[in-house]
Amino acid sequence: MKTKFRNAFAALQKMSVPVYQHPDDSGNFSIDAEAPDAERWVDYYGNPYREDLVFGVHLDLERELQKRGLFAEWVNPGRLAVYEA
Repeated sequence: MKTKFRNAFAALQKMSVPVYQHPDDSGNFSIDAEAPDAERWVDYYGNPYREDLVFGVHLDLERELQKRGLFAEWVNPGRLAVYEA
């Protein structure tokens, strides 16, 4: 995994974001939207009353990725993959 991915992975783990390495994605990692308490960070269906989510991704999570030149994209309702911007 590239340094920026490793650093983001570690930072998100410290924030208790459910992250995991996904071997099919050329060295990046994913966020498990089906993990216990994942709705704190991600919500595919996007509760319209939550102002802390943009396109189903918590603003703090998004900021942490953007600081490192990364972004998250929904693969399916249970998984966001993280890529270089």
